[in-house]
Amino acid sequence: MSKRIVLMSVLLTMALGLAGMSAGAATIDTSGATAFVYEGLSYLPLKSTASFLGAPLRWDAEKGQAVITYRGEDLALTPGNARALFRGEPVVLPSPPVVVDGVTYVPAAAFKKYYNVPVEWDRAKSEVKIKGPSGWSTVKASSRAPWHGGPPPWAKAWGWRGQGAPVHPSAVKASGSAKAKVGHPISAEARGDKKNQ
Repeated sequence: MSKRIVLMSVLLTMALGLAGMSAGAATIDTSGATAFVYEGLSYLPLKSTASFLGAPLRWDAEKGQAVITYRGEDLALTPGNARALFRGEPVVLPSPPVVVDGVTYVPAAAFKKYYNVPVEWDRAKSEVKIKGPSGWSTVKASSRAPWHGGPPPWAKAWGWRGQGAPVHPSAVKASGSAKAKVGHPISAEARGDKKNQ
């Protein structure tokens, strides 16, 4: 009789565990930052996404780049610039990382393209789904960009005319001859500051 009770307890525990796993994905803690969708691309907070993936994130002050290392491969990102380095080789992101209110956002497509991380958009729930080492997780995404309308921070009209506007991917020629200076403050998040993001 006691073996039967133990067996039933084990089976019930397993069934509840499996039901919980299929009930839905966990939510990524974004520390108050809101993922967003702009011109068909979803942008995720870099620090939160790196943490979810278990990927170290560091700031290279000399080069002005946030460097995320996932599965032993570095992706060096310069806020405001679509040009990046993956495994030390130049690449062009679908859109530049952007800093808004001290938080660096990266197009979710960059994680999919360079790290082969599964990323999906759930239009009905306005969520980005991303799969990391611990399984699927979600991030609520706003259809309104956090810079409150107008052109995005990488556009010339944002106010960087005198400092040189970062290059949007559409302006980068195949030869890579487009030039840009990044004249904007670097996010506290990318520098690794402890301040709440």
